[in-house]
Amino acid sequence: MQLNGAGVRKKIWVSIYVGGLYLTAKSSDSEYIIAADQPMALKLHIVSGLVSGEAMEEGFEKATGGNTTPLAEPIEAFMAVFR
Repeated sequence: MQLNGAGVRKKIWVSIYVGGLYLTAKSSDSEYIIAADQPMALKLHIVSGLVSGEAMEEGFEKATGGNTTPLAEPIEAFMAVFR
């Protein structure tokens, strides 16, 4: 897999995390990437002590409009990192 792109999440002036999207082949077509049935990975490097499990849970709630049920298993696996 190769790095397709990366970005930094900032809040006010503080860098919170850096995220990188890894794909089997580079692409700039977001619709293709979303629909692709291929291996891919998102890697986060948390660079701030401000990130907590509680903040991540709030983020999942906001990102899913409060409907985290369809993603319960992967969210739980992700949250285990904070325990």
